[in-house]
Amino acid sequence: MDEINKTYASVVTFDIGVSPGIIFFAMENFAFEMGLNLIGYQLEYKETDKNDSEKSSSLTQNVNFKLNLLSLNFGLAYYFGAKPHK
Repeated sequence: MDEINKTYASVVTFDIGVSPGIIFFAMENFAFEMGLNLIGYQLEYKETDKNDSEKSSSLTQNVNFKLNLLSLNFGLAYYFGAKPHK
């Protein structure tokens, strides 16, 4: 007889980061954005159930800090509903 192994995993991931940047308004509603990914935190919780008998769980945390000026993020934004300033 063949053996069948079943593995079920449930993963929950939480990410948060800081990305400072600058926004230049070209017109009233249009803006040019430039940002840099600087620091981040990641939390991952994983529960594994193998063959309905072997249960395990793991918690992984990761903190990263990168300063790479060659990886700038550029963007163009349009702000809906912006009212002119009086």
